[in-house]
Amino acid sequence: MRTLELNFSRQLIAHIERELSINLKKQSRIPEITYYRYICFTVIKKKYPALRLSEIGSMFNKTHSTVVHGLKMYEKLKNYSDFKAIEAKINESIVSYYTSPLKICNPITYPSNV
Repeated sequence: MRTLELNFSRQLIAHIERELSINLKKQSRIPEITYYRYICFTVIKKKYPALRLSEIGSMFNKTHSTVVHGLKMYEKLKNYSDFKAIEAKINESIVSYYTSPLKICNPITYPSNV
C-alpha cells in the first residue's frame, strides 16, 4: 500500500513542479521555495499518513528532520496572507492533478479529497 502512496506523492510533486515552474528538490533557502516545500510536506503527510517522514523527505532530497521542521513551520505560517497565496496556488495545482481526465488510478486507492 505504501508503494502506491509513494508513487501518487511523487506524481503529485512532479505535477506541482511542472505546473508552477519550480524545482522543489533543489537546495534553496528562498522563502517562496521553502514555503512551497512546507505546504507540500503538509499535504502529503495529511493525505498519506502511513508514509514515514524519511520517505517524504527523500522525495525532495531532504532528511526527515527537514520535514519535521517544515511541518512545524507550516503551522506557524499558515495564517499569513503571502503564505496563504502560495498555498492557494498549490491547492489549485492539486485540484487540477486529481481532476485531470487523463489520470488513470486504481479506484480503491484513488484519493477522494485533497
